[in-house]
Amino acid sequence: MTPATVRFLSCEPLLGPLAFGDHWNLGLVRRGCAISWMIVGGESGPGARPMDVQWARDIVAQCRAARVPVFVKQLGARAVEHIHTGNATVPMVRRLGLRDRKGGAPSEWPEDLRVRDYPR
Repeated sequence: MTPATVRFLSCEPLLGPLAFGDHWNLGLVRRGCAISWMIVGGESGPGARPMDVQWARDIVAQCRAARVPVFVKQLGARAVEHIHTGNATVPMVRRLGLRDRKGGAPSEWPEDLRVRDYPR
């Protein structure tokens, strides 16, 4: 066990979906090392890889369910969103038109991702 006041995960750059399942509360709390904060962000800079905003949404939902504060830091230089059309096998990918080159201006994000919680 790490004797730290705040134990956090920094999931940046977020390059794929993450599912934490029972790890939030069952094993970690029993060992006295519960996660007290989560930071999420996309990649920025030249050669940045895309981040699907649904991955961030899923983490925010998991954090809310586990009562873990979550901070969405940036969406990255290549934030994308999958648009599901009538053809379920081939979703369209739409790049979010963010003016901030790092995707760091929350005012440009979908409202549900403007989440900036801090640990207690």
